[in-house]
Amino acid sequence: MTGLEDILKKIEDEAAAAAKARLREAKDKAEQILTDARTEGDQIQSGIRDQAKAEAQGLLGRAQASAELLRRKLVLEARQMIIGAAIDKAKARLLGLPDEEYFEIIMHMIKRYALPKSGKIIFSKADRLRIPEEFNKSLQMSLIENGALEISEAYGEFEGGFVLTYGDVQVNCTFDALFSSAKDRLRDELNRRLFGQE
Repeated sequence: MTGLEDILKKIEDEAAAAAKARLREAKDKAEQILTDARTEGDQIQSGIRDQAKAEAQGLLGRAQASAELLRRKLVLEARQMIIGAAIDKAKARLLGLPDEEYFEIIMHMIKRYALPKSGKIIFSKADRLRIPEEFNKSLQMSLIENGALEISEAYGEFEGGFVLTYGDVQVNCTFDALFSSAKDRLRDELNRRLFGQE
């Protein structure tokens, strides 16, 4: 080997060593980039998983709150239905009483609501036809201090109860009006008795 060949061989060896070193360096750098990318990918994946879990828990919480709200609404509607049915049943029972008992209640109502002056009492057609014979006499005797009430020949367009008229003044004592005015109180009382709540 000549000096030139030695120099070329040396340059070749140095170039090969430099290429090897650069290749190793590039490989190490690529592995580091790959490791960093995996770490970053794991962090991103973990973040996405945590975010998805948080969103799922939020959705679940909102769904549970909505379900509870719907449950309360349905329970309230069911209670209102039960209470409404109880009020309707009470009214139907009152309307279905035998004539003597029914007009005994009517007499108590008249004593309670009658004004201390003369007037007329209007019944529904059905009630007018079932008035007991002694009712008018009992009515006049019970109202001696307050003034006289005459049973009107006119019929009212209502189911039960009566309307008192004193000229332009009317006192609505129909069952519909009385139950309606007492509805909130009755609902509260029935709610308390049926469901143990105030």
